Amino acid sequence: MDKLITLWQNMTTEQLVITLLIVSVVLLFRMVVMLSGKYNQLDKLLLLVCDRSHRDMVKIHRNGDYEIVQPLNDD
Repeated sequence: MDKLITLWQNMTTEQLVITLLIVSVVLLFRMVVMLSGKYNQLDKLLLLVCDRSHRDMVKIHRNGDYEIVQPLNDD
């Protein structure tokens, strides 16, 4: 940890900014991957609930995609 602190102290301003930008991009990418996984889980849960409650509400295609045939509201 001490080596890391001395490395940061010896960096120029541009090197520090570039390093912080790279770290922030990596963290944002990890967050996007996590959120897309949660979205896919919620999407499949919605499909399952619609399929179990109203069979005529959802049409499932052969490739795994689905479409909502009769929405709950008229929007």
